[in-house]
Amino acid sequence: QEERARIAQKEAEAKKQAQLDKEAKEEAAAKAAAEQAEAALRQEEAQKEAERAAHEAAEAAKRAAADARRKSQTDAEAMRQAVALEEAAKKAAEAEVKMHEESERARIAAEEAE
Repeated sequence: QEERARIAQKEAEAKKQAQLDKEAKEEAAAKAAAEQAEAALRQEEAQKEAERAAHEAAEAAKRAAADARRKSQTDAEAMRQAVALEEAAKKAAEAEVKMHEESERARIAAEEAE
């Protein structure tokens, strides 16, 4: 009877240990699953952050291109205005020369008329 009691006790201890082992495995699996879920969430957040950064970079590139186009147009317009001003200055100088020549002719004609 003592032998049966010892055997029953050992079986009970073995069952208890098996149950503890099973619970430890389940706990370890649950912990690993939670860690994987957290890692996946962090990776998803990092992906979203990278996408947001890429979007911001693309938007900044678009703005820079638009600014460059505007500056280029502004520079081209400034160049056209400078050329137009140079032409106007040249015509004014030519007109001044003509006016001076005509004034000189008129002076000479007046001297000859006296």
